[in-house]
Amino acid sequence: VFDNFILLCILFSSFAMAYDTPLNDPDDPLTQLVRDSNKFFAYIFMFELVVKLFAMGLIMGKGAYLRSGWNVLDGIVVGVSILGLITPGSGAFLKTLRILRAFRPLRVISRNPNLKVVVQTMFAAMPQLATLIFVTCFFLVIFAL
Repeated sequence: VFDNFILLCILFSSFAMAYDTPLNDPDDPLTQLVRDSNKFFAYIFMFELVVKLFAMGLIMGKGAYLRSGWNVLDGIVVGVSILGLITPGSGAFLKTLRILRAFRPLRVISRNPNLKVVVQTMFAAMPQLATLIFVTCFFLVIFAL
């Protein structure tokens, strides 16, 4: 039940992030609701992080929180959300870090083993794809001249 609730929160949080743009009128009630919901979701994700840390442990043990790359990604995303809550009128550097919140939908992958396999396969194929892209660009440059 807890995981399904968190998945639902990730889904709604992703929709809220997709709607929220800097061009929205800050006095619009819907924009204010979306921005307040972002804070609400940040608190929920902090609670989830704390529960996981107590349940799994931080480093020690076979199933510790930091032993999984997906949990590290979750921790980074939640950490960026915490920074956003602590410093609401922050400078350009922290606003740049807020881009990392776009990784929230990737948290769904850590809960689905089939999606993990797909993403790991894509990352394993990256070196071959990079070579293919390089050769394609090389031929495009040759034919463009």
